[in-house]
Amino acid sequence: MRDSFYKWNDSTSYSHHAPRSKGIATSWRIRTKLFTIVISKSHKDYRGEWIMRCPQLGIDLERLLLVGEVDEYKAQEIALKVVSKR
Repeated sequence: MRDSFYKWNDSTSYSHHAPRSKGIATSWRIRTKLFTIVISKSHKDYRGEWIMRCPQLGIDLERLLLVGEVDEYKAQEIALKVVSKR
């Protein structure tokens, strides 16, 4: 899959008290005709650790083993690699 054809969108749930422009994005989603991938580092059980979901491939929750100051671009890259191997 060539990810240049697809765009990751911010899917963070923002507080009503913090406008979207002031919040920090912690979840991202990409949709294709075949599947949807969601990555997040704000899961209540895995705070600060990147995880992913892709229901169409049976991935309910997979830890990407990226902790700390890893940006969303690296997490997106790893999630795409996970999906391409399935």
